[in-house]
Amino acid sequence: MSSLPQTNPERERLGRTVGAIYFSGPLSTYETQRYAEMLAYLRGHYPDAEILEPKHLFHSHAQWKVEWPELLSRIDAVVFFHDNDPDCIGHGVWAEINDAASADKRVEFLSDDGQLISPERLKFDAATPQSMRQFVHVRTAGDETDAP
Repeated sequence: MSSLPQTNPERERLGRTVGAIYFSGPLSTYETQRYAEMLAYLRGHYPDAEILEPKHLFHSHAQWKVEWPELLSRIDAVVFFHDNDPDCIGHGVWAEINDAASADKRVEFLSDDGQLISPERLKFDAATPQSMRQFVHVRTAGDETDAP
């Protein structure tokens, strides 16, 4: 199992007061109903936040590589979700949430039912990536089902 770098506990005390949130999710979901539903959940949790969507910010991986470090310095948090078949995040989402945690930004997982879950309550299985798209399996700590 892998884990994210630990974030500053003081950052966690900020509650729901956040200015800018980066909404990180699989490229394959960008034009789907799932993406729209997850975005609606996020807006419900943070109605006053500026939500930054990569599908509107980056047109290529090369552009993301150049612009991501500067964007990371301007955001307060990263909220991510996984592809629900088979509960994976890709290499890009994995990089974004690790970069955010390393930069002492708040990181939260948005579950299928719209709940925000801290990374401490998640299990990340990066031991056997299936592909760049199915790079890390994400499960809640109470989910004892085996990752594929």
